[in-house]
Amino acid sequence: MDNKRKEEREKVSGFRIYDKITGQFIGSLGDISTEGMMLVCEKPVETNIFQLRLDLPKELNGSKQIDFEAECTWCTKGVISNFFCAGFKFLSFSPSDVQTIKLCIKQTTVESN
Repeated sequence: MDNKRKEEREKVSGFRIYDKITGQFIGSLGDISTEGMMLVCEKPVETNIFQLRLDLPKELNGSKQIDFEAECTWCTKGVISNFFCAGFKFLSFSPSDVQTIKLCIKQTTVESN
């Protein structure tokens, strides 16, 4: 298995991801790239395709959330915690959605410093 990533991932916190259909909280965003994301979850996540919703901390580009489809490709228990880490590959995340996320991350980082 080739673990080399094509793009640098941005470490983030404070972004919550929900199952779009059930409304159930899935996990908090740990890192993100244009190809996928890692979530920190309280429960293990099965490898499957999910309809997800990302809640933005504030309105950007006229929206407070982004809906998308992603596939959970792996899930493992954290080494020093009771949490799980789950890797997702984006299936329907538009480039404009990725740019909205990056803008939000940048603004959140600037505001917290």
